[in-house]
Amino acid sequence: KKKSNELAKERGYGEVLSTKPGQRVRSKIKKSSPQIKAKVDGVHPSILALFDRAPLSDHLSDYNIRVAMYGLDQVHIAVPDDLNISPYIVGKSLGPGRKMTPDDNTSISAIGVLHTTSRKEIDLDLYHNKYASNPLDPKLFQNYAIAQFVLGEGD
Repeated sequence: KKKSNELAKERGYGEVLSTKPGQRVRSKIKKSSPQIKAKVDGVHPSILALFDRAPLSDHLSDYNIRVAMYGLDQVHIAVPDDLNISPYIVGKSLGPGRKMTPDDNTSISAIGVLHTTSRKEIDLDLYHNKYASNPLDPKLFQNYAIAQFVLGEGD
């Protein structure tokens, strides 16, 4: 970390990368959730807005947001005793490390990712929390150039 900090001072970027998908977003959810909960008090919808000044880092990619919110996908595989039968998928579930559950971080209605497409434009992508106690209605944003992502119960 020290070497990376020195390199960052010299050249403007370091060498440390997150090794767990969604780790930086998970830490932002954890850090901001109490403040958001205190402000919305279960009455109003909310958006945790994130912006990465180093867009090449990929920390705010669709995949990293999804994994931070709902965990890595787990695929359940059955391995038959009969070796002539190939293993097969019997189901899937959300994995460990998720920050959005029916009991956790329900005060965050969505995660908003701000990104620049040019020097004069800022775009917003919204990732709706399917467990939000006060969800945002996706129809509110349909007339704007906002990409929205909503996972269903089976996702």
